[in-house]
Amino acid sequence: MSGHRGLAFRDTITGTLTATTPLFIGGSHAGQGTDLVCVRDGQGRLLIPATGLTGALREALGRPHDHGHDKVEFLPEKTHGGSNDSAGDGPSPTAQNPHDLGGVWAWGHQNAKGDGGWASRVTVWDAVAIDENEAVDGDVNGGGDEIASAHSGEAARARTGPIADGNQVPTNADGTDPGEPLDRWDHVSIDRRTGAAATGHLFSREMIRAGTRFRFGLQIETWRAEPEDRGEPGTPGSHSRTEEEHEKVVAWITAVGERLTRHGFTAGGATSSGLGRLDVILDEWQTEDYTGRDGVLAAISAGGKPRELPEAWAVSDGESTPLRGVPPRHIRVTIPWRPLGAVMVKHEVPGSVCQMWPRTVLTRDDDGGMGRRLVIPGSSLKGTLRSRAEFIGRVVTEAEVPDRFLKQMRESTKLPGVLGLFGSAGDHTHDDGGRKGALSVFDVATDAVIPETLWGKVVTAGRRGQKEEGDNTARNEESTKFAKAVDDLNDWAKKAKAGLWFDFVTRNSIDRWTGGVADGMLYSSLEPYATDKEAWRSIIVEIDFDRLRSAHNASDVDQAHNTDPKTALTLFALVLRDLVDGWVPLGFGTTRGLGSIEVPGGVGAIGVESGPDLSEADTALLTTFTETLLGQEGGRS
Repeated sequence: MSGHRGLAFRDTITGTLTATTPLFIGGSHAGQGTDLVCVRDGQGRLLIPATGLTGALREALGRPHDHGHDKVEFLPEKTHGGSNDSAGDGPSPTAQNPHDLGGVWAWGHQNAKGDGGWASRVTVWDAVAIDENEAVDGDVNGGGDEIASAHSGEAARARTGPIADGNQVPTNADGTDPGEPLDRWDHVSIDRRTGAAATGHLFSREMIRAGTRFRFGLQIETWRAEPEDRGEPGTPGSHSRTEEEHEKVVAWITAVGERLTRHGFTAGGATSSGLGRLDVILDEWQTEDYTGRDGVLAAISAGGKPRELPEAWAVSDGESTPLRGVPPRHIRVTIPWRPLGAVMVKHEVPGSVCQMWPRTVLTRDDDGGMGRRLVIPGSSLKGTLRSRAEFIGRVVTEAEVPDRFLKQMRESTKLPGVLGLFGSAGDHTHDDGGRKGALSVFDVATDAVIPETLWGKVVTAGRRGQKEEGDNTARNEESTKFAKAVDDLNDWAKKAKAGLWFDFVTRNSIDRWTGGVADGMLYSSLEPYATDKEAWRSIIVEIDFDRLRSAHNASDVDQAHNTDPKTALTLFALVLRDLVDGWVPLGFGTTRGLGSIEVPGGVGAIGVESGPDLSEADTALLTTFTETLLGQEGGRS
């Protein structure tokens, strides 16, 4: 970049980010008993680092590749503040031309050798988690009561310890401190040949709870325009051109704010498993003017001049809900369903009165109190849908299932449509960095919220005290006490019309030689049933048409049929039809009578919404999907 980088204006927008789904931002150190922990700063505060936040914003505001639309120039009108003959002309950023929001003129540029280019105009700060009770009018980089002291130093790392010591059930029954905005979930991969857990693929992950808020701040600079004759900055005409540059920046910020407040964005890991969806509320816009004395004094004394926020940034209370709007060039599929029996994703607590618990998440009820919802994680649902998609692909192609799990996953990407929908894991042995799929699957939770005090009594009753070996009387008393707590829970559910009923079940295995109970094989579980057809919220998935197309465009000739968008959407429609027909059980114990579901109303009850900015090609793909889903083309009658 020739010339100089003289600062003329600096605009700052601040607000809050709210995690509407659980969020995982991986840290660099391993936890004690937890494989993947969330990142913290030097003060132990949970945060979204600015590096990851910048990448997520660039992704959300426009990807620098062909979206399948008309070609878009990503170097708008030489707005970088100096000459650059390689910079082509292009339209200014507007909400109507959203792809230009990701242009390198704002985010900076670097050539393939790592030198040259120019620095980013945009500065993004770390987004630090803020306390639930904090007024959100503090400084973006500090102030207020951030979640800090409870997470600092060794105390933070100690909280990632084992979930139980063999005789104790932690307060949350999941190994987390009830004062932290964290959950800890175990994850397992399923072997496609055996149907059981894949060897060596059990891991645990810390996740920031939905509802956690973060302070957000973004700055963008306007540089002084160079005069045409490369003379001094005071050359006539340079000031007016600087003002024009700033008008373009203001248009960019306006369009960015509208895009973020309308649709939010995703950040962190495992976003295709429903994690990391963030809603955005912007509450302040300040402009610092360094083109004259008065502006400089105002910037020094008051931090600039406040601007009136655009009306398009306003978000009503009714819109501040999870999954507020369908993102641009996405479709959202909503599947109403209900269990036919017990459905749960288990959380195992060895050494307690009840070894297997339904997975829950801590949340707030309508009155602001803390409580629990039963949940089926998006990762579990996505794995179930992928397994069915692979099954369909293998039936069609007559492909064999490899013996080893990692080879199963590699070979599955060769099946029609699987790679485009579900992506692939990185494989260093094949110099493959992996690929994110176009399908995102979100957690599914119960509508009712169980009061935390009531759930805590059940958890407390499940704790097994220190008893002498063979003291069956004491053991039976503990089981009776736990059963009474479960009865109280069911009484509450009936009075509150929660649509749930819990069964405390004790099971054992039979010794094939003696015909009696096998030694050490007695176990129990707390299994939830739905007594109301709307006890569980609908399953929600989204498909990113941009990513579906980019996977196809990036594929070599041999992979073209595996990533074809039409093939991928047809495959997913067939998976949904199998779900409706009852061939796809959910959760734990599906070979033991658990997990059976139905979709009342059949495929006609499945809702399909499209986000803005769909092209004609996107619309054609959507038509293919809906026709296959309804059985009008390629599907069953």
